[in-house]
Amino acid sequence: MTREYLYVGLAVVFTAISQISMKRGMNEIGSLPGELQLVLPYLGKILQNLNVLSGILFGLIAAISWLSALPKVQLSYAYPILSLTFVLVALLSALVFKEEISLMQWLGIAVIIFGIYLVSRGSSLWN
Repeated sequence: MTREYLYVGLAVVFTAISQISMKRGMNEIGSLPGELQLVLPYLGKILQNLNVLSGILFGLIAAISWLSALPKVQLSYAYPILSLTFVLVALLSALVFKEEISLMQWLGIAVIIFGIYLVSRGSSLWN
């Protein structure tokens, strides 16, 4: 595996970790308040929450990883690999938040993985 594809993998992992971290932070903070005068203090809570801030940092690391890969990878191959983020987020959500994954979600995860497999086979699959 070339370094560029390692960067694609890191983008997937750090994007998923970012989402889990931000979800944890927002679970601590709660929903957006209905009253307009409470919105600014609510935004302050968001900007002070370590889980949200670490999620933003992980998202930045994911973006830098992705940008590092882009000059050397074929976008038509690498971009579909980012859909592994959906798979990883679902699995991490089940582990971290005890969310249940339904049969339909498992089927969707299988379709995503199969789609990535097809993309990874590239044109050799059809030629």
